[in-house]
Amino acid sequence: MCCCRCFSFPSEKARASNSVFGTVLVLIAPLVYSRFHSYVSVDPATAQLEGDGLREDWSYRCQLIPAYLPIVEEHPTWGWRCMGFPVINRMWSIDNAYLFTALTFGMYELALRVALSFWPPIQLAGFSLAFRPTDPRALAAFNIIDIYVVIVVMDCTGSGGGTPSSFMLLIAAWAVALLTSRIPRIEPNDAVLYRPQSKSRSRRIMA
Repeated sequence: MCCCRCFSFPSEKARASNSVFGTVLVLIAPLVYSRFHSYVSVDPATAQLEGDGLREDWSYRCQLIPAYLPIVEEHPTWGWRCMGFPVINRMWSIDNAYLFTALTFGMYELALRVALSFWPPIQLAGFSLAFRPTDPRALAAFNIIDIYVVIVVMDCTGSGGGTPSSFMLLIAAWAVALLTSRIPRIEPNDAVLYRPQSKSRSRRIMA
């Protein structure tokens, strides 16, 4: 009997499940995007009159990037610095951290922020494929990826000050520590069969 606890690839059942999930995701994603696009493609004032606060917020955020993209292109390298950019269509609140970073600090800072937000989860996803889903290293990678997803969603709904937060840098350090950790390799060895020792038998002698 041999055992190897180094790199174990997903089973046939796991690969089939992933294929089904990927197919369903590809089929559903266009429908979800179409419904979401029709939901937010409305003027924020109209949504406010309808009393739909959620639709008003999302429509406002979707109009921010097209409105401020020409402003970013005027100073693409180092940006306009904090609150130095002109306000377009009375959109005072820049509820998007990536847009706010491009406006205030330029494209170099934006490239750094995007790299910190997306490159570590991609590496963690590839790292976790070498292990079983129940392996502690894969579970740690999945948890860090979940945290990154939450951070990206939050950055798309708020400015966050324009620079990567200390919490994001901490999560990036966790990801680097996991990716660069030394994984002990256990070489396959033949099982050693042990013969159970027989219990000593004692004889009772009647006096």
